[in-house]
Amino acid sequence: MNHHGKYMPLVTMVVLVILLGAIITPAYSFVIDEVGVIGQAIRLVSSMGLTDASLRQISTAALKGIASSLGDGTRYLSPEEVTLLLQPEKGLIGVRLGIDGDVIVIRDIVPDSPAYHAGLRVGSALIAVDGVQVGYDIDLALQMLRGEPSSSVSVQVLGQSKAVQTVVIQRAQKSKSQMEWEMLGDTAIITIRGFTDQSTEEVRSIIDALLSLGVSKCVIDLRLNSGGDLDIAVEIAALLTGKRHVGYYTDRQGREPLSYEGPMIPRVATLRYAILIGHRTASAAELLVAALADARAALLVGTTTYGKATVQRDYHLHNGGILSLTIGRLHRVSGDSWHAIGLVPVEYVPPSIQPYGLIPHRPMVLGTVGLDVLRLQRWLTESGYHGGIWDGVMGEQTVNAVNRLRHDLGLSQLREFAPQDILTMTEAQRLLWEDVSDPALIRAIQLLGTTSE
Repeated sequence: MNHHGKYMPLVTMVVLVILLGAIITPAYSFVIDEVGVIGQAIRLVSSMGLTDASLRQISTAALKGIASSLGDGTRYLSPEEVTLLLQPEKGLIGVRLGIDGDVIVIRDIVPDSPAYHAGLRVGSALIAVDGVQVGYDIDLALQMLRGEPSSSVSVQVLGQSKAVQTVVIQRAQKSKSQMEWEMLGDTAIITIRGFTDQSTEEVRSIIDALLSLGVSKCVIDLRLNSGGDLDIAVEIAALLTGKRHVGYYTDRQGREPLSYEGPMIPRVATLRYAILIGHRTASAAELLVAALADARAALLVGTTTYGKATVQRDYHLHNGGILSLTIGRLHRVSGDSWHAIGLVPVEYVPPSIQPYGLIPHRPMVLGTVGLDVLRLQRWLTESGYHGGIWDGVMGEQTVNAVNRLRHDLGLSQLREFAPQDILTMTEAQRLLWEDVSDPALIRAIQLLGTTSE
């Protein structure tokens, strides 16, 4: 057996620990001592005669544990994950999946995607793909949904009607552009799903076109934007606000302003914005939202954003893996950070979230513990009523979140929630928006129509 190859994954783990120690702490001797402990563990593990595959699995788990233990967004990507990321784009149908209890559910659908045109609904459970039952194996489901562009895939879904529906969808190539726009009446709708090298010029071109058309109202949809190139986000924020300074970046060396020195757009101040945000709006996208809000250039509509203000740098390791290490943090112009808090909309509009799997079977009171409470907490957060961490415990924050939602739905405030109380609440929210395909967008347009310049 090639012992050099056998030990390479574990040697990589030692190199990673040394790298983290050199970057994170000046107590380098302490790091060396800890490496000695890891080395001892390596010798014990290797003496068990494990296969190369087992050692790689242990190494990957340990490296991911080291990265996640920092608790600041640092992560480790295995060589296999890096290879997957670098693969050519496959055909997609435009859905984001999640786990609810023991089923896979559709969490989001990309506008104008194959899934959108096929009539799939958020909240539906995914039962099978091409006749194969996927259970709760989300990796299998994602793998089977991807395929060659223009090829077809058959999916079975279970909706609120409790009837299984089979839908055949033609996969589409993912667009290289992360931006699109259209006119809805006298209001422009710009969707930005990420930030790429061409995004700044795309925004400049769109805004120039709107100004030449005499458009004054613009909705910018960032609900599916989880970030991207920070420099591009800074440039777009400056162009849309008309202000060169849009925030700060801080690291161990101090604070640095985030500014744009390129050409601005004349007459951009004549535009009025409403920004659509949600729990997937994160990182560089949140910087754009904060800059627009701080410049009093936009109304924020939707639900609270994700709350990620950390910046990572990728370090390529000799095993082919990548350590994405957190090196700094983003701040608003005021100096405040939205990290772990998120940005709160001025106008809250709940998404069309279906409470699949939220079927309470007992009263819930302060101190109740269980999976039903966990599902309630998840649904509350996705509906824009954050009730603390998802721990499955009915604490004060969860009770308060339930009552905030009940208040907004015109229901009475309670301290003990019978199963029927929860069902009444979820049904009231569903009925509120069941005939509205995009309630947040419609509300944003309404607000722009009632505000003055």
